[in-house]
Amino acid sequence: MHMGSISTLKTTAVATGAIDERRFVTFADAQAGLDGIVKGVSEMAGIPGDAIPLTLIGVIDMVAGGVIALGAEVVSDANGRPIAKGANVNVAGRALNAAAAAGARVSILIR
Repeated sequence: MHMGSISTLKTTAVATGAIDERRFVTFADAQAGLDGIVKGVSEMAGIPGDAIPLTLIGVIDMVAGGVIALGAEVVSDANGRPIAKGANVNVAGRALNAAAAAGARVSILIR
């Protein structure tokens, strides 16, 4: 299935650490860790000092960090990928499709 992204609100961040493409990013402009507070999603990879575009509001095609049900709230895993909320508290978005396993593609609504 081909999925795309819709960036409704974007900004630029200066990376304070290594950031992979399409990963959750914190307000410190670093790749999010487990249950981190998410500012947006990186549109490209970067190293410290790089200016990278972030989507703050939109629908983002990401790679799941685990099983995610359709409509589930998601948080960041240790690698900045979306996972089901579970007992975590810092919701980053909602899954617009299900992910059957880690590595599956999933569209995330962030707002």
